[in-house]
Amino acid sequence: MPSRRAHQKSRLGCVGCKRRRVKCDELQPKCSNCLRRHSQCEYDSAFPILWVPGAAPPQQSMAANATRLHQSSVSVATEDRDLVLPRKCNSLNAAATPPGSLNLIDLELLMHWRDTTYEIFCRNSHTRDIWQSLVPQEALKEPFLMHGVLALSAVHLARTRNKDPMSLYINTAVSHQNQALALFRPSLDNINESNARAMFAFASIVTVYSIAFPQAPGSLDPQRAIDDLCQVIVFARGVQQILVKAADYLQDSIFKPLLQWGDLEKRLPEEAHVAFKNLCEVIHDLGADNARYSYLATIDCIQDSLAEVCGGFGAVAAATKVAIRMPPTFILLVRQYDPLALVILGYYCTVLHRLRHNWCIEDKGAQIARAVWSILAEQWKHLMYWVMQDIFGPHFLTRLGTE
Repeated sequence: MPSRRAHQKSRLGCVGCKRRRVKCDELQPKCSNCLRRHSQCEYDSAFPILWVPGAAPPQQSMAANATRLHQSSVSVATEDRDLVLPRKCNSLNAAATPPGSLNLIDLELLMHWRDTTYEIFCRNSHTRDIWQSLVPQEALKEPFLMHGVLALSAVHLARTRNKDPMSLYINTAVSHQNQALALFRPSLDNINESNARAMFAFASIVTVYSIAFPQAPGSLDPQRAIDDLCQVIVFARGVQQILVKAADYLQDSIFKPLLQWGDLEKRLPEEAHVAFKNLCEVIHDLGADNARYSYLATIDCIQDSLAEVCGGFGAVAAATKVAIRMPPTFILLVRQYDPLALVILGYYCTVLHRLRHNWCIEDKGAQIARAVWSILAEQWKHLMYWVMQDIFGPHFLTRLGTE
């Protein structure tokens, strides 16, 4: 009897074929089986970003990736070693372009970056040319950066072009992000002079990508909304380690202006100053509570960032600076829905709300503030009054009741 022909095993087939336990030919956007059955064809994302010493290669099973992703979402203590893209950013079908064809969508995305998308990173006139021109030039040498540029442009178009089918751009964004991460991960332990500019740029891009990616179904649930924000915060803290390593090589390069912040004007409104002062007094009254340091340290960085925003600094970096400076123990308290930690997170929403003119943030501040308000028990809500009035106006109770 002739031996059965050997075949390569693959775990990258579509969801439908896996469920029916049949071999998938992995054609995209629709495999042959689903095409024949006239059924929807969906692929899992193959490359969630993982940054761990000695991590398994991208060929590891989906189950292992999912387990790793879950562990990172519940453990803040390991965030200095793990870097995981929030689950909402890699959960959709990834589109593909047939080999040999001219990809007009990618050309559109690159043009859109140079026209508009780059502006989200510009803090001043000195950084404008870097993000508009030099980053795309660097991307020609480092494919992971080019995929990152195209991914963020696709998300930007998905969020700002209402007349175009959102799913097309989102699928394209996920596809490029998957490819970017697969190429990016091997370089994490080898940041050097030749790739530092690309690593720095991509780390910045992927942070905005995680903030901007459209919310998944069910994210209107208050706890889910808060959990998603925590994931983004943890991710931003992990990315910061890449920025620090790469920055050592940028001091004498054309990217040096990205490291120079200059003196930012700080102007905190009196009502905000009073609200922060009252909140700190409540925390001091707790005595020797173990969480007090985390509370006060987080309040300090939120207050500092809010003063900069009120002083005229309107870049997304004002929000990410807070996330980077938050103590890991504070994030853990938020994930446990600790009342005071949630109140302080509400104060962070006043920063996000003032940055809503940025397309990647929009109404995120109001969404999280509403989620915190709905979770808090009545005895804690008085600490949120200033936040709710600042975001929703003096008659916020009436407004929330009618939404």
